[in-house]
Amino acid sequence: FENVVGLKSMKNGGVLEAILLNLSDLGFKSTYEVLNTADYGVPQARPRVIIIGRSDNGELSFPAPTHFKNDDNQESLDLKIYKQKYATVSDAFAGLPEIRQGEGEEEVEITINSKNEFIKNILGSRRKGKLFNHRATKHSCDVQNRYDNMEEGKDGSCLPLALQTKKTNYFRLSQNQPSR
Repeated sequence: FENVVGLKSMKNGGVLEAILLNLSDLGFKSTYEVLNTADYGVPQARPRVIIIGRSDNGELSFPAPTHFKNDDNQESLDLKIYKQKYATVSDAFAGLPEIRQGEGEEEVEITINSKNEFIKNILGSRRKGKLFNHRATKHSCDVQNRYDNMEEGKDGSCLPLALQTKKTNYFRLSQNQPSR
């Protein structure tokens, strides 16, 4: 089971406690931990509450991270511990058919001869040659203008005042990092 980190504080921890209690009532020994999805090959650096459980008396343990942050200063140390660098935004889009805003299809026939491990893993072998839900949002001219004027990896606070909005939770992804 996975959910947002806010699950830990909902109703002062009561929601998480209720989930764990319900699992126990169903005969499961369970535990939780907050894990960063990027540490496991997802091209999004997003902390998630992960709950695992077992119905037998076996040991509960979370898997060790398989990926590490793309930081050249740490690379030699991290390569000894982890297998791969974080998957990036660029990795996630490598070899996909280009679409413009508002374009896309529910199902697309594709051929990707990529050396990109992320793309190979995500496409898998279930429906080879099929890509699903390859669509881009259609933004208003104002939103397009904001993103055109925003530096890669920055949020809306870097924009000229005339382009800023009351919201601050929008940003332009950095191609060489996992998304947020």
